[in-house]
Amino acid sequence: MVRSVPEKFLVAFSLAGEQRTLVRAVAEELERRLGESTVFYDEWFEFYLAGGEADLKLQRIYLERCELAVICISGEYGNKPWTVAEHAVVRARYMAATGSELDRDRILPLRVGEGHVDGVHLNDHVPDLRGRSPADAAQLIIDRLSYVAPTRIKPAQVPHWPQQTPAFRWPMANHGEAQAAFCNLLMHGSPVRMLPIQGGTETGKSSLAKQMERNVAELLPELRCGRFDFKGGVSQRIETEAFAGSLGLTVPDRSPDSDQLKSVLSQLHHLPRPTVIILDTYDEAGEDGTWLERAFLPQLRRSEWLRIVILGRQVPSGRDAVWESIAAPTVPLTQPDAQAWFEYGRRLNLDVELDLDFVTRLHQLAAGRPAPLRELFDTRRP
Repeated sequence: MVRSVPEKFLVAFSLAGEQRTLVRAVAEELERRLGESTVFYDEWFEFYLAGGEADLKLQRIYLERCELAVICISGEYGNKPWTVAEHAVVRARYMAATGSELDRDRILPLRVGEGHVDGVHLNDHVPDLRGRSPADAAQLIIDRLSYVAPTRIKPAQVPHWPQQTPAFRWPMANHGEAQAAFCNLLMHGSPVRMLPIQGGTETGKSSLAKQMERNVAELLPELRCGRFDFKGGVSQRIETEAFAGSLGLTVPDRSPDSDQLKSVLSQLHHLPRPTVIILDTYDEAGEDGTWLERAFLPQLRRSEWLRIVILGRQVPSGRDAVWESIAAPTVPLTQPDAQAWFEYGRRLNLDVELDLDFVTRLHQLAAGRPAPLRELFDTRRP
């Protein structure tokens, strides 16, 4: 993506290359919240800096073409000629602002690594970003920006829940009650924010969960949506990282394995925009499930922007819970019978003639399991 070069950035980062991974995540999070081309991060503007006057362009950005200069403090930052030169410009801006406390506060030092930088003293308060999530770090920067340049921050264009029932595609037999309940969950003004779906083994819960995620991604891309399977896969951390990535979040590097999901979900409250969370195989949630029911679900009453679907052999009951009023009745999920698969096959317009007896035999051979039946029908599409 080629960004435009504004007359004045809202935030400009000055950093050493050794801390790029940490700082880039914060810059990306910040740009998501402030808008495209509001944040200066040098790699994004290489096309603009290229040439013989890169140093002069950088000096103008840090000196006068940004509302807030963020200085990423580390030993490498204090020892490299290029970053030392950048810091000298920032110090000049600070000295020029000696008559205005507000202007001095347009420079924000943040620690991203060990080491000393000349001009940053022991009695200076330098918040450490290494123990914070990108969302927390971005919020800190936005809070400072709101203080020094409140009129420059424009309200984000927040997407809304749909006003009309989405025309979702459901490549699965039956499950009509759960599908309708999911559509109702996403509607603008819906009083329901948590949808529990309960079904036994081989009732198609995971297939339904994947269909929900795919439908939102394809037809409602303005909504944020993520699916987490407590059954995991290769590893729980990989599952958590994929889940966080689908929500535009990250798993904090220092987060213990037992707290990774909590860390990701806790970041959501710093970014209140319409979000759909799909939690699959909830019966294997363990301690995460206890935390969800005691700490996370109660917040749904105040979080109109968040909707949650929970699927499993066992799901939370809202009875006598503080979130009971915003939970839908539990939807039971059962295996589609042969008649449902027959009707499903006819809707697909397959390249073979179907009759109910044939589908009934297939249903018996598959022991009613949705996964092989769906695969069999899908392979016969024209």
